[in-house]
Amino acid sequence: MVLNNINTCKTGIIDVRCGKLSTNGGMMMHPNREQLQDILMRANQHARKQARELGASIYYIKDNKRIREDAEGNMFEISFNSEGNRLEVRFDKWWKK
Repeated sequence: MVLNNINTCKTGIIDVRCGKLSTNGGMMMHPNREQLQDILMRANQHARKQARELGASIYYIKDNKRIREDAEGNMFEISFNSEGNRLEVRFDKWWKK
């Protein structure tokens, strides 16, 4: 499979465009698990690189925790108190993996 390009639009949504995988009687074959994992890994790397270059944060969920990672690689757990106010607690660098 050929990964033609990965673009992140202004809203931060990743647009992955893949080339033709293969054809069988005019029907498109679906990528296998390894190909999909490769596409997702490349999209993730590209999004992180662009976020670092722009000084933007990346938000995701890991181990049922809301995480914000800033452009310098600092990680913060996001939570909300009983009044609905947002709280951020910084993680140490060792937690990264």
